[in-house]
Amino acid sequence: DRRGRSIEGAELFGPTLQVVGAGVSAAGRPRLAIRLMVSLLYLKHAYGLSDEAVVERWAENVVWQFFSGQEYYEPRLPCDATQIGRFRRVLGDVQRRLLGVPQDVRDRLQPWLERAERIRLLASRLATLARSALLVGTAR
Repeated sequence: DRRGRSIEGAELFGPTLQVVGAGVSAAGRPRLAIRLMVSLLYLKHAYGLSDEAVVERWAENVVWQFFSGQEYYEPRLPCDATQIGRFRRVLGDVQRRLLGVPQDVRDRLQPWLERAERIRLLASRLATLARSALLVGTAR
């Protein structure tokens, strides 16, 4: 559902509640799920791909689609590659707005931001280990 409603689903780690869509863009086109866009950014970073390459590989890789929250394999591009750049720009705008937040609020957010950075580093290390395990498995 792309109307910004809550959807209950079963994930790898149990049941979750997520909000998808987040409304309609100014042009009237439904927005893509935040999980999809964040996972595309992560996969782009983890594998060192361009925006175009990550959407093409996503369409070919069922594991990437599952990671992105898809329930079924879809042999189509998840979005236009330019949408990844737009999403990245929106994230930058949010980050710049956070810099305008009062210091006491930023101090309260700091532990959460540090945890998020540790999780990002851990995810990066896990991706590296997974790639090396795949390379070792194919060499046998």
